[in-house]
Amino acid sequence: MFIQICNQSLSSSSNKAILSNLYKPSRGQRKVLFLEQWNTLYPSPGSSVVSSADLDVTLMVCLLRNLPPNVSLPASGFDALPQRSMVWGIPQDVTDAADAKSKCLDYNTLKKLVNFDDSIQRNVNRLNDHSNELAVHISKIITLETNVEYIGKGTILFQKNIS
Repeated sequence: MFIQICNQSLSSSSNKAILSNLYKPSRGQRKVLFLEQWNTLYPSPGSSVVSSADLDVTLMVCLLRNLPPNVSLPASGFDALPQRSMVWGIPQDVTDAADAKSKCLDYNTLKKLVNFDDSIQRNVNRLNDHSNELAVHISKIITLETNVEYIGKGTILFQKNIS
């Protein structure tokens, strides 16, 4: 099904108008396409032809939802999680749209997990940096304490020598 949409020209006036409305919606409408996605669909002149390999899952689902031939609405709608429960071993919603939406949700969930892992790694790195800074400060404090102790002992010896 997606190959049919990819084979359609993204430069056709009707498709470009649909996508343009998603990229720059009229007042009060929600923006669906963002600059990076728009640039993927409509690269600068002289760039290579757009292929399905250039598109991420979210953008593919957006094209499936909005460009003709429109995909029929999944039973749970486009914005809800498709029903994955099984009846007699058969999924309840086996439409192409439900399958595409499931893949999109799975992709987005995985992407969030990867980003979460990255933020954990950044925090661990920051903790390591702070630990290193603390170790340096502790070393300086120990050196100062040792010097103060040495000066104190020297002062006591000096006082004994004077008396």
